[in-house]
Amino acid sequence: MDRAYARNNLQKGEGATMPVQPRLLNLSTFINEHLREDLTLEVLAQRMNLSPFHFHRKFRAYFGESLHQHIKRLRLERSAHSLLYRMTPVSTVAKNSGYKTLSAFSHAFSAHFGVAPTRFRDVMMKGRLAADTEALRKRLAAVGVERIAPTRIEVVADKTIAFLRAEVKAADAADAVCLALDEWKSLVAGTPTAAPEARGEMVVASVDLFGILTGSSFRLDIGRELNGTESQRAVTGTETLARGRYAVFEFRAAPERVIDTVQAVYHLWLPEAKEAVRAQANYLTFTREGEREMRFALYVPLEDVAAAGGNEALLAPSVAETAHS
Repeated sequence: MDRAYARNNLQKGEGATMPVQPRLLNLSTFINEHLREDLTLEVLAQRMNLSPFHFHRKFRAYFGESLHQHIKRLRLERSAHSLLYRMTPVSTVAKNSGYKTLSAFSHAFSAHFGVAPTRFRDVMMKGRLAADTEALRKRLAAVGVERIAPTRIEVVADKTIAFLRAEVKAADAADAVCLALDEWKSLVAGTPTAAPEARGEMVVASVDLFGILTGSSFRLDIGRELNGTESQRAVTGTETLARGRYAVFEFRAAPERVIDTVQAVYHLWLPEAKEAVRAQANYLTFTREGEREMRFALYVPLEDVAAAGGNEALLAPSVAETAHS
């Protein structure tokens, strides 16, 4: 994907600049939550209170792809995640992806990823992910990390956040994230929470987890939990990170090491723990601890104990000692 999400809330082509369009961000959240449903142009345009023509034009200008391309891509990326990290049968993945037949799903999946869904897991595990995981182990060993384990597993309440969205082209390309953080500070300047915001806890939710885990481009929602003191000037998209059972990994790290941690959790800890992840975004909370280091807590959504058959003995008193420096 070569769309310019780094612009975040700057809308090129419709005047010099425009502020972020919270309704479009909220619609994107709605789409993510209803990918199994029949999401037609007409239905979504009506939800935006726009004509289909104007809605389509604004959607493409903001997201850099048509509504059809956007929904198709999200469905296929979610399908890939289910095949790879949830070990879901192909027939079930096809049904959950909104495709009416297995053959239609297989054709679309093969065109997007270059391999049939029936072979995707083996190809990824034996090829690219095997090489990526070996490189990941070497990077972790270089900074003294011997084992990744959660600090705790707990049931976490709903967390509703206001957010800006950024797309990152690769794990080591943080320009879009920096732009989003700068834009966020600009939006909240002058609000009652401006001073705490500058040094307080931020939330980053991963919209495209599959992209993070495989090193391709991915989107992040960057913001903070709503607390009722936001001004109209600071209104952006909003979403609710769902209540449920989470594995929580607490660590201190330089920002560029965070993607390594997320990948290590899914590639190294998850298979050992024999846990199943829920089909929703994980998220991070973070606060700055110094010029280069930050304190992070990574929340990985897990199925409930009965569904997962998880091994909660695979915990650590703290992962601070093994976190990346």
